[in-house]
Amino acid sequence: MRHLHRAFARARSTLASTPLDKPLEKPIFFDMCHSNNAARVRLWMALKRPGGMGHAIESRMLTYPDLKKADFAAVNPLKKVPALILPDGAPVFESNVILSFLEDKYGDAGPRLTPRTPEGRAAMELLCRVHDLYIASPNTTAPGFSHSQGAMYLSYGWHGPERGMDLPTRAAKIAEIWRQLCWLEAELEASDRRRAMVSRLHLDKFTRDPDAAGGPHLLGQLTLADLTWFPTCVFMEFMLPRFFGWPQLFDPAAADPAPTPFPRLAAWYSAMRAEPAVEAVRAEIWAYWEEMEAAGQFKPIVDEIAASADPTLKLTYGVPQAVQLNYQQPPPAGKGTGRYINQPDLGDVVDEHVAAEVARREAGREGGGWV
Repeated sequence: MRHLHRAFARARSTLASTPLDKPLEKPIFFDMCHSNNAARVRLWMALKRPGGMGHAIESRMLTYPDLKKADFAAVNPLKKVPALILPDGAPVFESNVILSFLEDKYGDAGPRLTPRTPEGRAAMELLCRVHDLYIASPNTTAPGFSHSQGAMYLSYGWHGPERGMDLPTRAAKIAEIWRQLCWLEAELEASDRRRAMVSRLHLDKFTRDPDAAGGPHLLGQLTLADLTWFPTCVFMEFMLPRFFGWPQLFDPAAADPAPTPFPRLAAWYSAMRAEPAVEAVRAEIWAYWEEMEAAGQFKPIVDEIAASADPTLKLTYGVPQAVQLNYQQPPPAGKGTGRYINQPDLGDVVDEHVAAEVARREAGREGGGWV
């Protein structure tokens, strides 16, 4: 972990120096290098204005042991990041609440990161809500419960019984990730079609947001929805192909083991990475998971999957699965096909079957049917 300690030694103080017993000069944002939910706030800090928002908001990088300290519990009783403490000592936690507060409080510091119209804001909130409810939150702090994203990296072998999960639970959560990515891709495609129709027919009164037209982001323009989904997609980019056999979801040019089933998402992800501040956050998250892979965090998951003999547990999506099917061969000249049932064999029917390997795809984004 030395590499990360050096990378995050850039003038960020430790939790122990937090002056919670007197007024603060400016709000303090509590971050963690690999937390996708904290990273969305880090992206906002970097993208809101050139040079970042460090002049107005202090950032402090925490580690897991810091979350268990009593002084941090005063900031976030859930003992999670992200968290924000205001100058008067009032705590703000939950990443979506923090983002909404910061954009409301410091909206004039740079470009708007929320749509201008009610319709546009509703679309943004829906994308954020789906992410938070179905991907990134267990909606409870009770032991033994995990968010869907936890299926990619939590295990009994590494995290113990409080945070681990069995293989059927993992498979169900992986399936949920697939479903939500399918929904997101379809939603973006539909949104693109609506914008194209409005532009083609000059239906300006139906324009959801004048800033959204033609942009590469989830809603055309850059919004809080982009900041919400991108760090979680870094998790997916790192883990799903590497440990679960998925294709490269966010690479538009990748073809092995299959092209991405989410071309619109892949184009968005590539556009986001073109922004240096976004790519820097991705590199921070990526470096952490590389170190955890080297430390062995994913080995219990890989071993568990390899040892499973249950054919009903599906963990790989987006890639055709090879299966054996029996195909009936054409009969010889003068013969027919079709076995007799409760009738004597007259010698005029020949049934011959040959096994062949075919690629089976699931319905929806995997293409459906047989190849």
